[in-house]
Amino acid sequence: MRALGLVLILCASPALAAEPSVLWSTTVGQEPDAAAPDIGPTTELYESCGPRSIALETLAARLGASTTRPSPTMLARRVGAAGIAQPWPRAWTVTGDESTAKARFRAWLGTGARPRRCGIAHRVDALGRVTYAAITVDALAELAPIQRRTRVGAWVSIDARLLVDATAAAVVLLGPDGEPRRVTADLANGTIRSRVNLDQPGPWTVQLVATLPSGPEPVLEVRLHAGVDPPTEVDEPAPLALPDVQVLMRFLNAARRDRGLPPVLRTPSLDAAAAAHAAAMAHAERLAHDSGDGDPVERVQASGARAIVVGENIARAGDATAAHRALWESPSHRGNMLARRFAHVGIGVVRDAGGVWVTELFTD
Repeated sequence: MRALGLVLILCASPALAAEPSVLWSTTVGQEPDAAAPDIGPTTELYESCGPRSIALETLAARLGASTTRPSPTMLARRVGAAGIAQPWPRAWTVTGDESTAKARFRAWLGTGARPRRCGIAHRVDALGRVTYAAITVDALAELAPIQRRTRVGAWVSIDARLLVDATAAAVVLLGPDGEPRRVTADLANGTIRSRVNLDQPGPWTVQLVATLPSGPEPVLEVRLHAGVDPPTEVDEPAPLALPDVQVLMRFLNAARRDRGLPPVLRTPSLDAAAAAHAAAMAHAERLAHDSGDGDPVERVQASGARAIVVGENIARAGDATAAHRALWESPSHRGNMLARRFAHVGIGVVRDAGGVWVTELFTD
């Protein structure tokens, strides 16, 4: 327990912004056979990256053939629809000669120690130019296969194996209606087991949160469908014509108002702390609760704000509207947004060529 009391820290999972014509796998957590013996010019790139994922490789081939690059939220949508339960998808493309591509690929991967899964593809155009494309996810846990569609009222077993050390685990369940709720989960010898009941028709999100040395973090997230088929087309809302911080604040308090909760109030000191952390994440090019600037509790303390309970949502998305949707449809983040204990918030947004980096810093 830190000096400010209970710390509620939940990583962003930018996994639920939608795109038209999404093709959903029938099973989540099950990889196609990756035993193909020859992967040609991408072999050395896989050696730098990590274990091969056929599902990610298929998406990487689609990325390399496209003239546009998906936003972070669109990329995560595609990865989740393909049956990949691991979060933190990243995409990369380069066109040029093989040696240059390999050097740039290693630089893009960075020196992080987290286990990864990778999909890498290459193509040669009519002029002989080679394009390499890669998509990676942080592989912090593996999920036993689950059928994506089930009947209403079904009990679904969640069985997962952690690939990193963790001291605790929880399953957060978000149904078609209502607020997220925590479900009992057993952690023993690196294995997590739980059962969830899908008692309403519609889409359900199941999120597994593990307490790692760096704090609680979603390590797996799946979308299941009770009594309905997965959608093939989902509309994405148009961005609001407001400054980014105002967009997030408007969505946040509208959600609280709809549920009879008092609004949270923006605090200048928390705004400054949130903005500094968004900038730190943008500089590091990675979502993290500590980007070298301290964890949320330390940053609140440094801001001079008085607090007993601290919570934080972070996200990477194409725009502020997409960032809110991703956070809202993530069970653990919606819990922060709707927590009655929180009365103050600081919001920070930093834009770059790929979209926005968002921090929402909550206190009582």
